[in-house]
Amino acid sequence: MKIFPTLLCLSAAAVDVVSAHYRFMSLTINGTKTADYQYVRQNNNYQDPIEAINNWNMRCNAGALQGLKTKTAQVEAGQTLGFSLDRMIFHPGPLQTWISRSTVPDVSQYDGSGEWVKIQSDDAKVQGTVLSWPNWYITEYNFTLPASIAPGQYLIRAEHIGLHLAQEAGRAQFFVSCAQVQVTGSGTNIPTGGIRIPGDPVAYLPRDYQATDPGIMLDINHATSYTAPGPAVWTG
Repeated sequence: MKIFPTLLCLSAAAVDVVSAHYRFMSLTINGTKTADYQYVRQNNNYQDPIEAINNWNMRCNAGALQGLKTKTAQVEAGQTLGFSLDRMIFHPGPLQTWISRSTVPDVSQYDGSGEWVKIQSDDAKVQGTVLSWPNWYITEYNFTLPASIAPGQYLIRAEHIGLHLAQEAGRAQFFVSCAQVQVTGSGTNIPTGGIRIPGDPVAYLPRDYQATDPGIMLDINHATSYTAPGPAVWTG
């Protein structure tokens, strides 16, 4: 199955691979874009993707296991949130959002070692013999924080998986960032049914990412369908 860009047609020879990389740099709250890295933990690997799926950098990117210099945003359950990037998403692949409840009193010191629950996902759309990716060439996206989520401090993780080289294990590219939030509201539900990032070899969950998962290792040019990796979206 061929991949067809719906907005731009650029020859591969004209594209600088590095320039096609991107970062999630800012959080949007009810339509208002906040400053870069105000609430998003800043990584130290510029725009480089994460490829080692069993590395701690998979959680919030390189150098972002803690966010002591990052502010924590006040958000309400049920609000529309989002992330903005420094460049448009250029690689084909799914865009997903995850949330993890802090296991320590101050989320800026939380390393993301708890459970991560998916709250948004946009799989590929099949158009005849073509896979179309809804997130191609966007520079921002929005999602809804479940209205029933319990108050508390959380990390919210944006994740785009570049699948252009994913026909071999370990070649998928993960672009990730984490925002720190304090959720308010009257919800009572704790997010459940998630995964560990990276997968825990001792307390392994069947849903944990593996390098050979069909949503992570595949040849997208000959795929007839696609399902993003991980469990179903948690809606509360």
